[in-house]
Amino acid sequence: MIKIEKSLCHCGKCSARFKVEWDVDYISSYERSMGEESEYTGDGEFECPNCGNVIRGTLSIYEYPVGCLNYEKIDDVSDTENTELSRFEEPLVAFYDI
Repeated sequence: MIKIEKSLCHCGKCSARFKVEWDVDYISSYERSMGEESEYTGDGEFECPNCGNVIRGTLSIYEYPVGCLNYEKIDDVSDTENTELSRFEEPLVAFYDI
C-alpha cells in the first residue's frame, strides 16, 4: 500500500499557497538486483482558491526495493496563466503493508 500526504502548491499568478492531494496509479515494474522496482504516476490539476489559476503537474513515485521509496519527482508543471512560476512541493510518501 502507498500513502501520499498532501503537498503544498505555490500559485505563480498570485503567490497563494494551498494544499493539494495527489492520486496515483500503478504504472509498471521490472526486476532489478534487489528485487522489483515499481513506478506510480498521477496527473493533477488544481485550481488556486485565491485567483482561479489552474495549475497542473505530474507526480512520479518509484518504489525500490519493495516497500521503500526510491525517489519521487514532480514534472510537467504548468498553469493557465503561463507564469512559469507555479510549483509544487513534493509530498511525503510512505509504503506499508495492510
